[in-house]
Amino acid sequence: MANVVEAVKAELKREKIKLWVQPYLQDEALDDLSHRYASRLGAEIAAVRAALLELKQQALAELARRKEGAAAQTSSSQTPDDDKLTLLGKVPGKPGIQQQDIKMEVSSGQSGLSVKALLRDCLGASKVKVIVEGKVLQDEPTLAAQGWNGDSQRGGPLRVILLPVFPEKAVDQKSQEGLERAEADVTQLRHAAERLTATGFGDFELSDQRTGRLVQIPPSARQPLVTAIALHARGRELLREEGGAARALEFLVEASFCFEAAREQGAAELLKSLSNLGELQLDICWSYALLGDSNYLPDAEARLEIAEAMIRRQVDSNFLTLAEVRAEQGRTLPPDVLPAVRLWLLRGIAKACRGYAGAAEDLERAALFLQALQVDESVVDMLVNLGVRQGVTRVQAVAALRRAEGNGDNAATCLLAAAEHYRAAHKERQAQHKFGCTENGSFVDLRAVRQLVAMGMDESSSVQALKQANNDVSAALERMRKRARLAVDELALATLVSMGYDTKAAEAALQAVGGADVDAACLKLSHQEDLQDSSSCQAAEDTKDCADNGASEEAAADDEARELVERELGRCLKRGDIEDEIAGAELVEEQLLVQRYLSILKAI
Repeated sequence: MANVVEAVKAELKREKIKLWVQPYLQDEALDDLSHRYASRLGAEIAAVRAALLELKQQALAELARRKEGAAAQTSSSQTPDDDKLTLLGKVPGKPGIQQQDIKMEVSSGQSGLSVKALLRDCLGASKVKVIVEGKVLQDEPTLAAQGWNGDSQRGGPLRVILLPVFPEKAVDQKSQEGLERAEADVTQLRHAAERLTATGFGDFELSDQRTGRLVQIPPSARQPLVTAIALHARGRELLREEGGAARALEFLVEASFCFEAAREQGAAELLKSLSNLGELQLDICWSYALLGDSNYLPDAEARLEIAEAMIRRQVDSNFLTLAEVRAEQGRTLPPDVLPAVRLWLLRGIAKACRGYAGAAEDLERAALFLQALQVDESVVDMLVNLGVRQGVTRVQAVAALRRAEGNGDNAATCLLAAAEHYRAAHKERQAQHKFGCTENGSFVDLRAVRQLVAMGMDESSSVQALKQANNDVSAALERMRKRARLAVDELALATLVSMGYDTKAAEAALQAVGGADVDAACLKLSHQEDLQDSSSCQAAEDTKDCADNGASEEAAADDEARELVERELGRCLKRGDIEDEIAGAELVEEQLLVQRYLSILKAI
């Protein structure tokens, strides 16, 4: 039993599973884990489940001990007034759940888990997620440790967004399933992304939308960055659903956390040029706007500053000035202005809620640009019909028409060119996958390969030389020339092959001894065979039985992770038309919001 417990503990540590948090507090999740680990470890299911229960009880006991210690330390160092924290919680309205507000007094020395338990009891929920100032409340640390001190230090109560999951029959079944899936997906998506990016990107790829080439990521930042992009994509999908702002917010906030983790892991420079981070800030602020709660203005304002910095780096101010002139002339604007439009809209709403000057200016500018982004519906229908064979969607047609500034002929040409561009980009990425990476981790430069091939070099040899030379064409060329100068004697090579040696091994041995010394090459090959025999015999018996099982289990786990990510993200990490979904957005809610707040300002 002790061996099973240690083996299970090692698996839990490898997969970073915490038995003291959801969903593993539920019997169903523990049963699934028992079956999976039993198959992987070759142990009885009952023994694995007993080990899991023992480890969970130990973890819960340790967690309770830590809570008691933290509470005792807090009570000795703080007075009750300093410790008191008033929570003003809001449950956003969504299908099957009425919007409601709650007020509760807790201690800043309490753990996040204990506060969640109180909120669950108050709401009558089975689970609850808590989002505070743009961050998800963590279970183990105290509220104070997470930066949320008492009312006296904060200067007022703490406003939170609550995302509850209610017991069966408390809400509509379809809504209930959606809420449960949303909570589970964040954890599952993290684990799936971690597995897929352990040694690479699996089948998923990050590419520059302008060139189609794969983007090189610092190895240590790979997992949090891919997870951040995956969570952001899923959150954006939910944001487009009716009443999906609250569920989307959980994914978007987690994505923000992962982007910051990637920054700490060496991707700071990459994030400066990555539009995803700025767009994420706008999406989080858009969620706040759809929820209609002005209490999150401080977090929204900080995020809008990040988004504005991104827009300034990527969009020339003269471009926006010229676009405003074109909008006033009634001309259709390109989709490149969309991030700035969303910024002005959200910033105008924030200023209006604060009562600051400049709100009307931002909102009127956003309204002008939104009107100039409208397109002729009859032309859109024509483009969709024209591109039936290429599978052109309405969103793609709108995006193309905006890029062509309302010109239908140019939009049609743009759609056809885009299809060719995606095919060429896909072919380019396939070549990069085929050639692999250099010794310093960069992808092999395809232009360098073509340059060497044009000089009469063999493609395979060129790729190998570029890998060793880290894409330095001159160094790669020198390596190949040096290798050519070490050409082996054909007669000597034939002699070694006739003696039963492998051709490649014989050629390498001859190169190592000058190219023609058969006796020296024989000694080198014999020594290598002795070393291989002694090591392979030792390892063969140990690995033979488990090699196939281990490989199949790893492949099954990879497939499971890939299936999860693909299902939840709709393959959005692999789609070539993600940019089209943004460029071709309907913008209906944006127009409604801008008119609503302009009306409020005029009425004041």
